[in-house]
Amino acid sequence: MGIYTKLENHAKRRPAELVKMKKDGAKIVGYIPEGYFPEELAYAAGAIPVALGKGGSYEMVAESLRYITRFTCTWCRTQIAYKMTGDIWYDLPELILIPTTDCNVKSIGDMFSYWSDTETMYYGVPHNKLPDAIDYYQESLKRVKAKLEKFTGNQITDEKLKAEINKQNTIRSLLKNISELRKAENPPITGFEFMKLQHYSMQADPDFLIECLNEIYAELKTMTVEKSDKIRLYLTGSTLAFGDYGLYEIVDQVGAVIVCEDFAGGVRNILNNVEYNSGDLYADLTDAYFTKRREGAWFRPSAHRVDYLIDDIKNYNCDGVIWYEMLYRESYDMQGFYFDKIIQEKTGVPMVKIETDYDASEKGNIKTRVETLCEIVIGGRQ
Repeated sequence: MGIYTKLENHAKRRPAELVKMKKDGAKIVGYIPEGYFPEELAYAAGAIPVALGKGGSYEMVAESLRYITRFTCTWCRTQIAYKMTGDIWYDLPELILIPTTDCNVKSIGDMFSYWSDTETMYYGVPHNKLPDAIDYYQESLKRVKAKLEKFTGNQITDEKLKAEINKQNTIRSLLKNISELRKAENPPITGFEFMKLQHYSMQADPDFLIECLNEIYAELKTMTVEKSDKIRLYLTGSTLAFGDYGLYEIVDQVGAVIVCEDFAGGVRNILNNVEYNSGDLYADLTDAYFTKRREGAWFRPSAHRVDYLIDDIKNYNCDGVIWYEMLYRESYDMQGFYFDKIIQEKTGVPMVKIETDYDASEKGNIKTRVETLCEIVIGGRQ
């Protein structure tokens, strides 16, 4: 797809473009992509939001030990290392927004504050969806609004905010439509290609992104795909970082394809658009970004999260599940233990759990485990 290459080239040029824009006076806001920060707020304030979510590098895991204890989630530790080593994406923001989802993510803000001069702001993300928790999150958004207005010197009006919500709704809808094309017997887009689109969407210019996604969707809808009997896999877990694509390579090598994924961090929430139901834009943002959003494993209670996964497995006709979690993200480790049994009971689909520290030496073991999962699937077909 030529347009896919066009978007990829844009993503490669984007850091240099942002450096120039920053020199020309643009305000850049970094955020940790856990799915709770509405980019609409930054754009409405005249700022440019960029997601800080790189990963997959063991070099950064090792580097992080200079700044934080090893017993912290692998992905969270690497965010700290990227910042401390002067990665261009992490040097761009003058303000970084940190969601307080759990102690692992909070540690990113703690270390950024301690080891660098970049201003950080925490905003609250409750661990349940009781009425007072919903109110708390909405007040957090208003605090973020006030911070962005002070940071940029621009007022976030309802008119500006609604225009940006409409734009982000378009991006979410296009990505959702593209993802749902993978329900087809022979998907026109691979899981790796779709995840790259996800990650590009959190760093690209939104107008250019919409143009590209429209063209990609139009092309994919009419694409004729050669019939294939590849094993259809569902990928879920704690975080899928920008650049952490080794698992996709392994899945391709063993003759399988990822047709659906669900992650709490590192991906955009494309399932819920902001709907104008309340007359209050901050209540509407809260509804989409918190109340309707799928919960992470750190949520209380979290057991019903398995219902979402079961629905996805059935809707995308998945043959197997890969549970992919970061080392020391213990809430996911515990949840994966009993979700395995529930998923098999409810769907008859086997699951394999993979824990990573981004170490290259893991590759052989991971490939063996994915191969075993595929062999179980093939055995069940006979």
